[in-house]
Amino acid sequence: LCVNTSRVWAAGCSLGGIFTFELARDARSAPRLAGIAPQVGLPHNGFNFAPAAPMHLFGMWGVDDTTIPPLSNTADPTMSFDTAYSGWYYSTARNTTERWADALGCGARADASSWWGLGDYPKLATTDAGAGCTARLDGAGGADVVECIFDAGHVCGRAYMRAPLIDFMATRARIGAVEVAMSGDDGGGDD
Repeated sequence: LCVNTSRVWAAGCSLGGIFTFELARDARSAPRLAGIAPQVGLPHNGFNFAPAAPMHLFGMWGVDDTTIPPLSNTADPTMSFDTAYSGWYYSTARNTTERWADALGCGARADASSWWGLGDYPKLATTDAGAGCTARLDGAGGADVVECIFDAGHVCGRAYMRAPLIDFMATRARIGAVEVAMSGDDGGGDD
């Protein structure tokens, strides 16, 4: 298989989204990744680590999610509590993206709802509930950190989630990677 190794991403939903953070913090896997794209998955409280190597983060979380709530529902604004199942504590979406962006030296947070066609998806439009997308850009090596809160619960794989994620991934390579043109030329010179 012909794989562009500068464009390898880790993406996952729910527990798979949580696992992407583990891949990012592990020094064995982090240098191989362009970034992570968790959907409705956040680190457990106390396990919100910065990535082991500079990389991008594009996360999407549902404002009405009671399994892995992206917004605080506790007295601590950096923590949320699972009210759907067994009562786990999680880092909030903002706490998680701030930790990453601060560690990577990204710029100030800005509205990102109009980027990559995000404004074309009503579920990502800004609402009173806090839905919308923000970003902190230009961190170490050009790392970008995007946080999208959509108007739904604990769901994955919807078109309003998939299209922006793929667009973002397609425009971001691994930090420090030397990209090789993928063409039909075998490099053998003139025939």
